Order: sequence, then structure tokens, then C-alpha cells
Amino acid sequence: MPLIVDKEAIKIEIIAAFERLSRERPLTDVSLREIAAEAGMSHTKVLRYFHSKSELHEASVHWAGNAAKQSITRWFQTHSREDYDSDRAFLDEFFSDLNYDDYGFSPRNIVMTCALGAYSDNIRAAVKEEYNSIRELLLSTVEEALGKPLDPAVSYALLVLFNGMYFTAFNEGVPAQKLLPLEKFAELAEK
Repeated sequence: MPLIVDKEAIKIEIIAAFERLSRERPLTDVSLREIAAEAGMSHTKVLRYFHSKSELHEASVHWAGNAAKQSITRWFQTHSREDYDSDRAFLDEFFSDLNYDDYGFSPRNIVMTCALGAYSDNIRAAVKEEYNSIRELLLSTVEEALGKPLDPAVSYALLVLFNGMYFTAFNEGVPAQKLLPLEKFAELAEK
């Protein structure tokens, strides 16, 4: 009987090992050999699935993007606007529930990956593709949940909050509870 190999599961093991190691050091300092050891497999096996670290990094961007989209979808499937006193209370709950661990990569790794995109066309393209996909999903899901189209200023505020939370979590600059309320962002966006 032939051995059945779950290639996607092996790729996820490799990506997860890359993510774990890069929580401790810059992404650029983590080698494929270290990733293989962390994943409990040979360097040759890692190379069978990812021909280069750049290819692995690109795949990790898509993996994290898919994890983010699944997390957003899951939150809105399990929360109803009717259970909150206002749109703001509903959206504030969404932002306070954001869990970076559900997104596959830590905020630190997301920020470093965005920076690396300045030096790699493939990584930049993967980041842009995933960012646009997440943005479209977030805005369309919020509109559906609220039952109305979003004002452009509110759309802008939502995106600033969503993205800004990664950057502030990366440098521990602003605790989530101290972020400006949505109304304040909307006022600023109109100016």
C-alpha cells in the first residue's frame, strides 16, 4: 500500500516552524536549515516543498492572509449586530477581540514582511494581494453585518484601526483600549 503524504500539512508545518523561529530573530536571520530542524525534518525535505527561503516567505504571506480572512469571517458569523446597542459597540467589540495568534503570524512578523516587500517584488506582490483581499473582505463583511453601505470616512477609519493595531502591537506603542473611537477617526478622515 503506497504511503499517502499530506503535502499541505507538511507545508504548514514548515511555515509554522518559520514563524516560530522568526518570533525570536529577524526573518532574514532564520535559515532553511534551522527551519527544517524546528519542523523536525531534513533540509532536503524542506527544499522539496520550498525551493528557496523567498518562496517559503511568500507562501507564509498567503498562509497568514488566509488565516486572517478565516478569523474575520468566523468573528462575524458568531456575532450579530442586534446583540449590541450601537454600530460602534459592535465594531468596538470586533476590534477588542482581535487575536493576532489567529492570524498565523505575529504583528512583528507582519511588519517585517511588509518592510521586506520593499526589496522583493514577489513578497511585495503577495503582501499587496493578501492586504487587498483582507480589506475587501473586512469592508464587505462589516457592510453586510450592519445592513448598510459604509460611509467612505468610516471605511477609512476601519482600515486605519485594523492596520494600525498590527503596527502598535509590533512596537507595543499603544494598548488597544486606548485607540481612538471610530467617530474620532471618521471626523479626522473628513478633514
